[in-house]
Amino acid sequence: MSEFDLENKIKISIIEDSEIHLEWLKAELQTDKQFSIVSADQSARQGIISIKTHDAD
Repeated sequence: MSEFDLENKIKISIIEDSEIHLEWLKAELQTDKQFSIVSADQSARQGIISIKTHDAD
């Protein structure tokens, strides 16, 4: 797989109420160079605000 620059990365917003699962998802996705985590929230309301603010894919 070729290297992805920041502009080509898929922007991910994670919304997960379980802290342990949120941290696991972040760790898994951070190892893949095609993804960029732009936000991680435990509350649905805050997650939706983050998605709109960070223009996640």
